[in-house]
Amino acid sequence: MDLQKIGCTMDSNRIINKKFHIIKDKSLKLAEDFNIHPQYLDSTNIFYRGLCISYLRIFKYISDRKSVLDFGAGIGCSQFVYDINPQGWDLSLSDMIDYDWRKNEENIFFNSVRNSMGYDVIPMSNITGNNFYIKTKDKFDCIIFFRFPPLTKYSISADNIKKKMQPWITDDCTFIYANSYIHYKENCDFFKLNNYTILEAEEPLVIVKF
Repeated sequence: MDLQKIGCTMDSNRIINKKFHIIKDKSLKLAEDFNIHPQYLDSTNIFYRGLCISYLRIFKYISDRKSVLDFGAGIGCSQFVYDINPQGWDLSLSDMIDYDWRKNEENIFFNSVRNSMGYDVIPMSNITGNNFYIKTKDKFDCIIFFRFPPLTKYSISADNIKKKMQPWITDDCTFIYANSYIHYKENCDFFKLNNYTILEAEEPLVIVKF
């Protein structure tokens, strides 16, 4: 995809194409040690470059925000893209780093990649469980959910997410949900059925606002 078509500068286009392999190479080196989703074992340019491009596409919808949280940040690709293409807002990452690592090798892998990249992460619990928490006193005016399954997989409602996150969001908080590569049509059908505002739907990425 031509990154200029999604509002990115020539410099951003050039830098992403030149540097996305940095996080890919670190991830591949660590992924071999864990029983994780095969996508993270992709040695081609497709998957990891796609993650970078997806975040660039997401970022264009939050230009008016001040404090953004990438909820469930995974390997930290949002921070990688943010550092390459700085925005006019602050970015924080959160993930389940308090989780019982012995039961989830994917979370160990994510934490290992983020540590190798030097990214700080705010601990949080599983939003689908009881006593949800994010270990910060900060409030955010935008929450990004990228490749985050509960909205479609577990059918957790947007209203329930907002209620659980109330202590950590501003009154005008914007929620951006985006999913890619997997279940594209299923996601689109779910969002249309539940009256979400679809900002962009170009396979394999769908971005919605609620």
